Amino acid sequence: LNKKSEDLETFNDSLISNLSFEIRSPLNNILGYCELLNAPRLKAEQTRLYTKEVTKNSHALQHQVDNLIELSKIETNQYKLTYQRINLFDFFNTLHIVTLNELKLFDKDHIAIKICINEDEINFDILSDRNILRNIFWRLISNAVKFTSRGYIELGCKKYGNNNLLFWLQDSGIGIRKEKV
Repeated sequence: LNKKSEDLETFNDSLISNLSFEIRSPLNNILGYCELLNAPRLKAEQTRLYTKEVTKNSHALQHQVDNLIELSKIETNQYKLTYQRINLFDFFNTLHIVTLNELKLFDKDHIAIKICINEDEINFDILSDRNILRNIFWRLISNAVKFTSRGYIELGCKKYGNNNLLFWLQDSGIGIRKEKV
């Protein structure tokens, strides 16, 4: 019990440290670019670039705050699952659009998006919590965009056995170090 308590404390310390960095980083960038936007005789191209950076960092900050709120709800048992029908084909089309928007936001339009689904195979509804499913994929897509500088991002879903589905997201990014896997 002591060991579990120590592990949990270490995990919480690490989480707080990481969250602090993940929140301060975009916030510092936003503040810096806002100061640059106040400079006299700013050229239109610089204004566009700075504004885009403020938008990008605002999205990153919003994502981290959402994560923190969600984690807080889970830890205090306030998160309630809401099951609803989700059409898989429509869901993956939405993920495709989300990925395109993320790539555009981070000036990575050159990265190819592969959607590996067969409409005839997955054009049916599943019963799940839409927010959880969307958030899982959103986090995976965000990481793929963040750590992929060239190549591709692939999203897929297929039937796996009789009553299972296999979901995946693969990219040509830098990957995860072996010891972190």
